Amino acid sequence: MNQKFGCLLLSLCMLTPCVGSTAFAADGVTDETETVVAEYDSAEQTTYLNDDVAEQMLDTNDDVWESGTSINLAQKELAPATVAWTAGYRVQFQNAKEYQSVQYGRGTISSSGCGPASLCNAMYAAGIADVDLPIMCRQSVACGARYYGGTNETILLKAMAPKYRFAYTATNSSAELKRHLRSGGVAIVHAGTRYPLFTTSGHFMAAVGIDGDSVNLIDSYWYDGKYTRTTARRNYTKIVGPGVIRVSLNQIEKATADRRPHYYLLSKIYPSAADNGDAPFTDVRQNKWYYSHVVGAYQNKLMAGVSATAFKPDTLLTRAMSVQLLYNYEVQRNPSICSSNAAQFRDVPQDVWYRKALNWAAQAGVTHGVGNDSFAPGSAVTREQFVTMLYQYVHGQNDADDTVLDVFPDRQQVSGWAADSVNWAVKNGVLSGKANGTTRVLDPDGKMTRAEAATILLNFVRMLAKAA
Repeated sequence: MNQKFGCLLLSLCMLTPCVGSTAFAADGVTDETETVVAEYDSAEQTTYLNDDVAEQMLDTNDDVWESGTSINLAQKELAPATVAWTAGYRVQFQNAKEYQSVQYGRGTISSSGCGPASLCNAMYAAGIADVDLPIMCRQSVACGARYYGGTNETILLKAMAPKYRFAYTATNSSAELKRHLRSGGVAIVHAGTRYPLFTTSGHFMAAVGIDGDSVNLIDSYWYDGKYTRTTARRNYTKIVGPGVIRVSLNQIEKATADRRPHYYLLSKIYPSAADNGDAPFTDVRQNKWYYSHVVGAYQNKLMAGVSATAFKPDTLLTRAMSVQLLYNYEVQRNPSICSSNAAQFRDVPQDVWYRKALNWAAQAGVTHGVGNDSFAPGSAVTREQFVTMLYQYVHGQNDADDTVLDVFPDRQQVSGWAADSVNWAVKNGVLSGKANGTTRVLDPDGKMTRAEAATILLNFVRMLAKAA
């Protein structure tokens, strides 16, 4: 076996000390949904609403609170919230006297604490933080979010986001709510009073799960296991258990129609590789499928960032970058390497930054271009093109039979010229496919991202080390 190792890093990247790694890695998982967030004082971003719409955020219960009523939660000890577990969800209820509990039908509905309670329940469900309701109520008062009879949820979220490291987006789109919940996120739903289809008053609730178009809501207005529903409401809600109800997305749309925004989508902010001290990249988050792969590629000198702190995992890798990666490692192993002017491609000028790398790659048989005397240097390299370069880099001999690809539903999409390379890559654990719903696919003509390249390169080097 040729002992070449593919150290593949962009020409503008710096190397760091090498640390060993173990185990093969899958080469990509797709369908990662991530809430896009805007700025706050750290490097993160959070979306805020303008202050001029703040009054619209107030969830008031005028039938309970009289004008001028006030409560100084910061100056008194608050009774702990009643807590229950329902269908795997922990629910904190608003039942302390300080929250002005009042009778509503057969049940007792507590006013004034739904904003803090919904945030506590949502954060716990998302694994963001475990905060007792009395503490959140004090913080709500301290940040100016509490008013008589209600909470300005935007002010509360703006104050708590950097403290508990989460991001939020305010939206009126039910489609966005649905996508966010299906991706594992949580949300706060702002139900109004015009269409009390499943609530006993206008208030905030935590949306913590979705099944089809049915949403699980944690309702802190549940008290002592009772929930008041009119006959009409029984047609719209299903009681999962104390504090948890299931409601259709269609009914949520109606119930939030007189509130702006309808929803707050919450996302946990995970530490970056830089936060963990694994690599200097602030844009590689611990919850991403590629985290360990990028860190491994960096620590093994296979790839580095596009700047001192950025890796740009979702950026596409071009064909020029691909040959430069291979060339950089070859130079590291053999500083005296020389190459002839072997690459005569009509679309590659003589003075471009990757010219030496391309000359070497053409001479070594790593690449032969795309036909018609062209190399297409600026084109994104495809997955089958990339593994073909690796295959040719080690002068591979394919001894795998075609059956190794049988597990992939898109195996027929592999180009004829790439068949041996892809077979070899799959058999040797270099390529293991990417997630596509419940199956894995080769996606041979898919464009290669830097995260995918890091994963495949790490697998490639581990394969060579194992065979050495």
